Amino acid sequence: PVPLPTLYLQANQRPAKDPALPEALAVDERHRRFSQLLVQELDQALHHLDCERRKCAAELERVETQASEFIRSAKAAAPSVGPDPYVRSRLKASLAWLFQEHAQHVAFRMVNHSVCQKLILLHTELIEDKGNATAPGEGRAEAAPESPLPKELALFVMEHELFSERESGTTEGKHHLAPRLQVDEILQLYAALFSHGDGEVARTALTYYSMNQVGNPHGFDFGLRIGVFLVLLAWVLWDCLVDDDMGKEVWNDPAFKVYRGLGNLVLLVWCWGINLFVWRRAGIDYERFLRLEPCPPGVDPCQSVWKEGCDLSIAFLLSLICFWKALRGVFLRGVPPQLAHVFPVTLFLYIMYRAVVPWKDRKLLFTSVWDVMVAPFGTTQFKEGYVGDILTSVVRVLIDIVFSILYFFSGVSGWYSSSLHLDEDVIQDTSMFKWIIVPSITVLPLWWRFLQNLQRSYDTRERWPHLGNALKYATAQTVALYGLFHADARSNPLWIFGFVFATLYQFAWDIFMDWDLVRISQRMGRVNFRDNLLYKSKSFYLCIMLLNLGLRFFWTLTLIPEGGKEAWQKNIQVRLSPVLAAAEICRRCMWGFLRLENEHLQVYGTGIQDFKVDEAATMNVNDLRPMTVSTASDLQQKFSAILASIPSSTSGKSNSMVIIELVALAGVIASTGMFVAFAI
Repeated sequence: PVPLPTLYLQANQRPAKDPALPEALAVDERHRRFSQLLVQELDQALHHLDCERRKCAAELERVETQASEFIRSAKAAAPSVGPDPYVRSRLKASLAWLFQEHAQHVAFRMVNHSVCQKLILLHTELIEDKGNATAPGEGRAEAAPESPLPKELALFVMEHELFSERESGTTEGKHHLAPRLQVDEILQLYAALFSHGDGEVARTALTYYSMNQVGNPHGFDFGLRIGVFLVLLAWVLWDCLVDDDMGKEVWNDPAFKVYRGLGNLVLLVWCWGINLFVWRRAGIDYERFLRLEPCPPGVDPCQSVWKEGCDLSIAFLLSLICFWKALRGVFLRGVPPQLAHVFPVTLFLYIMYRAVVPWKDRKLLFTSVWDVMVAPFGTTQFKEGYVGDILTSVVRVLIDIVFSILYFFSGVSGWYSSSLHLDEDVIQDTSMFKWIIVPSITVLPLWWRFLQNLQRSYDTRERWPHLGNALKYATAQTVALYGLFHADARSNPLWIFGFVFATLYQFAWDIFMDWDLVRISQRMGRVNFRDNLLYKSKSFYLCIMLLNLGLRFFWTLTLIPEGGKEAWQKNIQVRLSPVLAAAEICRRCMWGFLRLENEHLQVYGTGIQDFKVDEAATMNVNDLRPMTVSTASDLQQKFSAILASIPSSTSGKSNSMVIIELVALAGVIASTGMFVAFAI
């Protein structure tokens, strides 16, 4: 584009001559100065519009190229496969944006025309008022006939290029102006691609998408919810932290564990919205990797997630405040304090309801969790691996949710037997909960991820890196089992060594394998980031690495239940438990930033803005390399040199031999866990 200062303001570069002011008006200095000011302002508006037209022209050219590639790829694809839904969604979004831009261009010209009309009327009134002014003592002048001045000035303004209906791209002397965006071309392209040539259907669809894209009609509503949420959060923090005398009774109440689990679930919703926001800003194709439904054009998935988070947060904080007030007898006077536990019960039922309804939107979540649970007999691709990793991070949350269910069932049982004591913890110290439920919830997510990696090794006939990844979960599982069944021996040097080793192993796997972030130069001995980074700031990666290292130790602590002989030990653990669980959820959120980035680079090799649609259109979702890691890092070369005696591939073995090998490995890990738990 031509630079701003000289595009229209210099006479020798103007696309056309200034509109000619009628001679009857040109003789008046006031009309001449007014017309010059109008032309200057309209020139600036025309420059802005021309810049926007240039952007639209470049976008339209790109969309036409993508559309031709999309049609050619769709014809070449098998009938059972059909066109790629992700490329289809991007084309719809681009055409909807162009349609919206056309509407905004028309609205921009109309607004400028309305402003000019108002200025002309104001100018006319000022001129006539000065001409009709009368001296003191004289009678009022008779009403003058309607002046032709507004009409003549309006005709003068309409001759400006901003309002001219002539095509700027074909008129002589205007070759440097961008052509106007033609709505018919957009409609024809959309109709040819998505509505079988029906222009009316195309116009209706684009109008609907454009209406969704213009502004945010729920912006005030969302801002109001954020304000309410912040006020309630400040209230809770004051009661909980600042005025400890008001909140000390809550810490040891069994309902606190209910609120702890539900609060971390709400935090998980917020972190999911942050993940979507960061991935979208970086151009990561998360919809394809996680097999999510492509969002319609003009719909921001982050807003819907954050709105859900606001609703759940407000309900959570209101319930917590009411519970505290009722427990201390601030309101509901004369009512037994035990009935204050109606608030956590109501909150639990509400959040469980929101977790299931609407089922159409929640079905994908539950089916993904089910695919993880049935490993190694289900589908194991990138999405299932990612969901499995999230499950390993919410172990403490899952324990609190199961505790809540059992706690409320005990309350119902006590109500029927007329022995209701909701203020007493009758679940935590029971043998079934302590020795069966808690160990099962702690170990099962790690065991599922271990089996998923065995399945990936079987499917790909490769030992590395899948067995190395499986070993990561096996070590964490062993450390967790020892801490669960030997609470008094956690100061044992052997357990401390295992704790540190498992944590550092997980951290090293993150930076070298899951993220493929660090490069070690064998010649220079330098440590650098990989060359291709989708996030702009290297300090962003460095902060995530450091936080991940520290929070990895916290994550291992979340696998160990609360305990301690002394009262002060229990009090510290009770207060730290929600912080540890929340810190692990935040760590997993940051981990997801770089995990999806690495997967995107492994598949596309570049950012999605630079990715060619013809390559994406020929790519099937099933062709993605799930749960893959880089094969070019120096760390893997060192491992390969050390383990050179062990073949990395099992492609030469029969299916039965591979199954026997993997089953034997699973048996060894399971036996080691049982030995650590019960024999040592």
